[in-house]
Amino acid sequence: MMQDLEYRIAELERRMLGIIRIGTIKELIGERVIVKAGDLVTAPLPWVTRRAGKDRDFWAPEPGEQVLLVCPCGDPALGVVIPAIYRDDFPAPASEASIHRIVYSDGTTLEYNRETHKLSGNVKGDVNLKVDNNVTIKTENKVVIEAAKGADIIAPVISLSGNVSQAGSGGGQGSEIKKANTKQTGEFILNGAFIVNGPFTVNDNITATGSIIDGGGNSPNHAH
Repeated sequence: MMQDLEYRIAELERRMLGIIRIGTIKELIGERVIVKAGDLVTAPLPWVTRRAGKDRDFWAPEPGEQVLLVCPCGDPALGVVIPAIYRDDFPAPASEASIHRIVYSDGTTLEYNRETHKLSGNVKGDVNLKVDNNVTIKTENKVVIEAAKGADIIAPVISLSGNVSQAGSGGGQGSEIKKANTKQTGEFILNGAFIVNGPFTVNDNITATGSIIDGGGNSPNHAH
């Protein structure tokens, strides 16, 4: 009887000690991971994610990442993995409480600073965004598009309201396209002043309901 009680106490202590462990990811297999915690190497286990219903997300923990291993009843076969814990090899990418920053292994970063109210990103590749309906951008200040090799704007109809400026360099007021070699495909509608600081070439007719006047003296009464 005493031996049975001692065994049960020892087993209970063993299970309690094994309920929570700190380990590292040894291997990623699909949506499961193998964890090494001391001498223990688990079978493939699920990890905890933010959403796993009709709305879902996926961001897999990677080998070498430190995690928390939770084993109900102290049984590793029932374990779930909770990512992740910073360590010397992979320290926190920020220390300010006002910053939310994501750093990817290729150098891409996404950051929001709630103190400065600034959202920024540095993407080491292309950015592709597909929207099935309208896109609306509203700003209390100007919109600036800078392209080192020129910008191609392709759409059936592009409509801009307000003061619009196109310049090879420098600035303008209102919406601004900063590059002289910008190319736009489709119908371009401007509601407001359109200022061009630099040469302006038209490879077709120009139709105006008002006067066309330049500094050289052309006027509506100019004869050919």
